[in-house]
Amino acid sequence: MTTRRSHHTAHSVPWVLTALCVLATHLTWITAATQPSEEHLSPLVAKLVGGHRAFGVSTYDLSLENARSLARSDLDYVYVDMEHGPMDFVALQIFLLGLTDRAA
Repeated sequence: MTTRRSHHTAHSVPWVLTALCVLATHLTWITAATQPSEEHLSPLVAKLVGGHRAFGVSTYDLSLENARSLARSDLDYVYVDMEHGPMDFVALQIFLLGLTDRAA
């Protein structure tokens, strides 16, 4: 007993898969367009998207005192310049920990 395969079916499978992919893509776009926008994880991104100005500072002082004072400020970002100073990753880690603890 032999099974005959239709010539049409073998060639239409790629077209059906392509059509399904295109349909899924369009449904994703429509769904994304109709859903309310999500809040950004970073307040800086939300501020920039809203057309507001962002204020920050560039520093190469990786001291804990500097980190604590910057953490308590109203700055939107801190740019850590490690090009013009020593490359000290331990000091960077302590500095970043100091930035995250506003109550310290």
